[in-house]
Amino acid sequence: MSWLKFLFSFDGRISRRTFWLHLMLPLMALNIMVAVLAPPLEFNKYMTSLWVASVWPYFAVGAKRCHDRGRSGWFQLIWLIPVVGPFWLLCELGLVIGRRVPIVSVQGRSVLRPDHQLSAEPLGGRQD
Repeated sequence: MSWLKFLFSFDGRISRRTFWLHLMLPLMALNIMVAVLAPPLEFNKYMTSLWVASVWPYFAVGAKRCHDRGRSGWFQLIWLIPVVGPFWLLCELGLVIGRRVPIVSVQGRSVLRPDHQLSAEPLGGRQD
């Protein structure tokens, strides 16, 4: 997945590892760098600029993580619930393992089966 698709597209799925290593840790590092390097009187301006610039990528990557959990990207709006919402969202996106999707062999290659094709039937079809 390209960086542009990773940061700006709401389609697809990503793992917890990708979520932490490619979004959360770099954002935390940038926040710390701004806090340390910004002049005291301009701290708010720099921090606000960083937060505004990271809103779209955070929601795009969060939507991918929600898809991995079997939820809609709109689930991220749960952070609007006071106190409980942000904690719940952090647990869902950063701590809980993603939904397991069966792997199907297509022409000798292993590919993930799309969610809309999941069923209770065995992968090879119905066996009576």
